[in-house]
Amino acid sequence: MRAIDLNRSALSPDAQRTIDEALGAEKPRTKQNDEAEREFAFQCRAYRLPEPAQQFWIEQSAHPRNLRRRWRFDFAFADAKLLIEIDGGIWMAGGGAHSNPRDIERNMRKRNDAALLGYRVLAFTPRDVTKGQAIAMTQRVLHRIQQSQRGE
Repeated sequence: MRAIDLNRSALSPDAQRTIDEALGAEKPRTKQNDEAEREFAFQCRAYRLPEPAQQFWIEQSAHPRNLRRRWRFDFAFADAKLLIEIDGGIWMAGGGAHSNPRDIERNMRKRNDAALLGYRVLAFTPRDVTKGQAIAMTQRVLHRIQQSQRGE
């Protein structure tokens, strides 16, 4: 592959996003998301849930428009095939990574691909994490999955 030297600052935000998506670049992480992910990991330990994998990749995109051919999720309880996303930036002025229409469509493809591979996906905001709603729902879903695996 030949390297291309681009003056990214001369490109529109949409053009930069298109290039990033084509090259498989990840969205910049926000401080709020990093804090929420650390808090969620702490809550998993505190509630004695199985330790989730962090920054978990799934392969085999089913969408021809997905140039990455794989997706990253914030957390995964791989044995239960449960993926967790913490979607920050939805209230950012000018639209964060989870409120821009292009990114919303990308997240739809991502979550649909996960479903095609047999995963369940739970999505939370950082506020859901800090209020304990994310861990409560995750605990309930894991319990239901374990029940169904045992045939209850």
